[in-house]
Amino acid sequence: MKKEFKNLEDFNNYLKLTCVVELEKEYLLKDAKKVLEIGKVESFERLFSTNNLIKQVVENNGKLQKFDEEKVLSDNYSNYSQEEKALYHFFKITFASEAEKASFIEKNKDNKAVKSISDDQIMEINATPVPVPNDAEYNILWGLEKIKARDVWDCSKGCDVTVAVIDTGLDYNHADINNNLYEYHPTVKGLNFTSDNSANFTDPLDGNAPVFHGTHVSGTIAAEQNNLFGITGVAPGAKILPIKGLYNLGYGFMSDLTSAIQWAASVFFDVKVINNSWGSASPNPSYPPMVAAINYANSLNKILVFAAGNNAIDANLIFPQNHPDVIVVGATDPSDHGAGFSNYGSKVDVCAPGVQIRSLSQAGSTQYLQGTSMAAPHVSGMIALIKSKYPDLSLAAVRKIIRIYVEPYNSPVYLGTGRISLEFLEEILCGCGCSPCKLNQIIKAREVENKRKRKFKIIQSLNCEANIAQGACQTINIPKFKPCFSLHWADSPQDNIETHDTEIAYLRICNNYSNIKFNNLMISEIIITPNQVLPNGENSVRIVPEELICFETLNPCSCSSREVALLTRNASPGSYNIKIKYCVQSVELLGQNQFEDNIVINLVNS
Repeated sequence: MKKEFKNLEDFNNYLKLTCVVELEKEYLLKDAKKVLEIGKVESFERLFSTNNLIKQVVENNGKLQKFDEEKVLSDNYSNYSQEEKALYHFFKITFASEAEKASFIEKNKDNKAVKSISDDQIMEINATPVPVPNDAEYNILWGLEKIKARDVWDCSKGCDVTVAVIDTGLDYNHADINNNLYEYHPTVKGLNFTSDNSANFTDPLDGNAPVFHGTHVSGTIAAEQNNLFGITGVAPGAKILPIKGLYNLGYGFMSDLTSAIQWAASVFFDVKVINNSWGSASPNPSYPPMVAAINYANSLNKILVFAAGNNAIDANLIFPQNHPDVIVVGATDPSDHGAGFSNYGSKVDVCAPGVQIRSLSQAGSTQYLQGTSMAAPHVSGMIALIKSKYPDLSLAAVRKIIRIYVEPYNSPVYLGTGRISLEFLEEILCGCGCSPCKLNQIIKAREVENKRKRKFKIIQSLNCEANIAQGACQTINIPKFKPCFSLHWADSPQDNIETHDTEIAYLRICNNYSNIKFNNLMISEIIITPNQVLPNGENSVRIVPEELICFETLNPCSCSSREVALLTRNASPGSYNIKIKYCVQSVELLGQNQFEDNIVINLVNS
């Protein structure tokens, strides 16, 4: 039984009264009540609907009518797949009070029929409004230009692909997307899991003012093209099935979103991609019903795309983003720098434009939002383009393709194999004649080429020489000092380094002191350590020169460089710490060489 939610506190209060129980095996509803010791409850119901109910909604003009689901389960359960059978082990309970809930959990903690008892969780959108920029160049869709979407539109626009967008809904009257709706009946616009009113179950209207998050996300995927209006989506030929799983405030319950994924994945909807631009605001535990829903969707070859999250933390800490069978997307800005808010880590597959993204809003308008919520639909659109040509590709195959067709990004944290790029995607959408055999050959060749061309940049290194030029040279009177090191490629700290071979780096050392000379400074070891967990499991790399790297004498206020060979083959993008071990034969103090010090003693009467 849902209620009206006016603020986040209402969501939290409702959360205290609900839980989901997973039983060890299948039970009819009446039998499940018997094996559980239930006190006073507001409602006791299945979390997942049967496919027969979904079929009824599709075939009856979107009308949600009650029928005996328990009889359907009893008659057909043995014919279901293992993934579908697992759905019907879950029951949702809403209690009359917190005390009743606590009592239920205590009574059933040792119940052998119970596999798990889970609290519901609050999910939220991963986007924030941004001021409308007044720069003329922002009149174009920089995200689509950056990923070079137009390069493949002659070959694929995502036709015959439906993308389900589980979000705050959609302004389905918007003139720039209303012709791209997936309609299983002309009067039905989608699904709504935030209402108990059956009349509203097929009305997913987006009321998420002023953000209109679901509308914005849907526009990035499949806004219409060549209609002399508004914008265009990454896959302008695709269809959108809007599913309202988040309330107008931008929050929602994991249990509703779990059911939404089940419906989106149903064989009665022609959905191939499911976009999820939402997540937890903080580290959260796994949620067994969502695991079952994801497994069910994957068994039907549905591709689930998730925004990584906007908390600047490791996505491995966030569920369902850390589920192994979902695609996770981080965010970049127009300069291909990682967005500071983006979650990161080895669970992130790729990154995509997510800062100052223009897309649809209410009443025919557009607006700018930013977040990983905006990055994820770029990837969902990319997958729609691929699925239009290769509808049967598996999750593993799709994941491999999007990870390969990327460009470099700059970030101190890992945001996936690269920022998505459609520049060369035409070779599999146009050039191979849609032959799976050729597809595999081309992907393998592109994978080799991608490793060869991958480039990384040093984004932060001390510029010792600049300090000297700016007159920042120091004078010291006590011997607590050391030289300053920096590392760069070629002649500039911002030059690219390719990762297909051994690269020559330039190790620069500067003496910032006016009255110190370092004699016979020598490098004995260089240790390179990743600053985060990387997907290939890289550990620290030690470089021990065959001969000591000697800088000889380093005079006051001067710098010197030496070449260092770094093996960068198959390195993953991310932040690395470089530790340099060195020794100095002697330090010479110039100029002032007489010092004094003070000692204070106390005299007392004896």
